Amino acid sequence: MNRAAAWALVVVGLVWFVGCGGLASKLNPMSPAERTYWEVASRYLVRAGVYQGPATRLIIKALPLNWAVRRAQLRREAAAYGWSKTRLSAALNQAKADSAKWEEVAIAVFTPNPKANDLDQPNPSWRVYLKAGDKLMAPVDIRALRKRTPRALMLYPFWDPWSRLYILRFKALGQPKAKLVITGPGGRAELGLVLRAGH
Repeated sequence: MNRAAAWALVVVGLVWFVGCGGLASKLNPMSPAERTYWEVASRYLVRAGVYQGPATRLIIKALPLNWAVRRAQLRREAAAYGWSKTRLSAALNQAKADSAKWEEVAIAVFTPNPKANDLDQPNPSWRVYLKAGDKLMAPVDIRALRKRTPRALMLYPFWDPWSRLYILRFKALGQPKAKLVITGPGGRAELGLVLRAGH
């Protein structure tokens, strides 16, 4: 095995390890507020990989921003930034209204070739869909988070340094579960999502 291949295996291993919370929990134990949020988010976080033989083409972690997760995120922000009860209540009401119109999913994507990690571009190397039955629904918006800010890492602690984070927005399906599909020349993966929780 050459040095480049060995390094790629190390990076892939770290992506999985950090994504599972192993390294983070050992080096930076969670505060009570972090633990309360993560107990909610981790129930819905799912992972998958695309492989061709021994080669890793893609690793994806997906968190559906269902009402249970959004509510936990807003409470986490309120605790971190000292929001008033009025501000938190207004944010919760707005998020509840938005959840009736949209399905949102946060995904952290790793590709060995960073140039292939371009979901927010007009002609991306990979494409993402929500699958309901036999129907594939494309997102109406894909937003890439460029900076690993303290707020972003607070809300998306599964975002490791080797991945890019995207927020996907789809039209509301009106059903409790669906599959997230990511597909491209390198292969395909499907992840089961819980879209309706906490209502």
